[in-house]
Amino acid sequence: MASWIFILSLALSFVMRSVDAYPVLMQIDEGAERCFQFQIPMGDDANLVAVVLPSEEEIPDEKVESWYFDQVYKLTKAKNDKNIIPREFPEEMPGHVAAHMSEYHQKTQGGGSPLIVTLTNRPADDDKKHHNQYTAKVFKPLVVNFISRTTNARSKRKGWANAEDAEIDGYGLCVQNRDDEKYYQIVLDIVLISEDVPNDLDQADSFSVDSHLTPLEESLKDSITSAENILREMRYMEQREQRMRKTTDSINSRVHWFSYLSVSILLAVTYIQVTYLKRYFHKKKLM
Repeated sequence: MASWIFILSLALSFVMRSVDAYPVLMQIDEGAERCFQFQIPMGDDANLVAVVLPSEEEIPDEKVESWYFDQVYKLTKAKNDKNIIPREFPEEMPGHVAAHMSEYHQKTQGGGSPLIVTLTNRPADDDKKHHNQYTAKVFKPLVVNFISRTTNARSKRKGWANAEDAEIDGYGLCVQNRDDEKYYQIVLDIVLISEDVPNDLDQADSFSVDSHLTPLEESLKDSITSAENILREMRYMEQREQRMRKTTDSINSRVHWFSYLSVSILLAVTYIQVTYLKRYFHKKKLM
């Protein structure tokens, strides 16, 4: 009985450690800015991965968005033993995605992005707050390794001598769209890293060493993979539902105005016909 409790506890620990966060997709409207706050535990750090995509009107192919969404997720899993995330996507770009990207670059003459990503620390003394700004380019991954270390190091260079020991209330991330004519989408993910917890590859290796857990480990891996696929599909379906709702609202609005226009035209034609008939009957002295 004790051995089964030990095995189940190890299995539960493996499952809890393997629970993954998925990237989020945000729409940054024309000339708008979206911000949110996040926490990094004391002694830990975090990495940021983001990629900017054009609006749905410019690239309506959902497969392009799905491919980049999947690449951001895989990029967060590609960190090395020092928890550094590479700055290139792990997979080669498929043909249809490359075609859309090339067409977009030709239309925009280079595909530059007006999106500015700002990372800010929030010390107890707000006067000592500092931030790092990054220009996010369309289709190119933006990777910021060790957010806490990078931001606090900037604070220290700016004259905050005790930046590493100061009390931090959290961190802020803002995405600003400097284009006043069109909106953009951004896929981003913040990955928490800790020196006390080994990365995913080390976890998998440590469990595969013990032959007694091999069947249970394989079963758990299959379950986790299935759960990841389900979550990914659910998020993708949620995105499609939002797009369909937006399309439906747009169609309903057009039908609404078309109905008003039809009624207006009908009333105008009726008035013209009645006026014409009155004049005709008066002219023929039938009235």
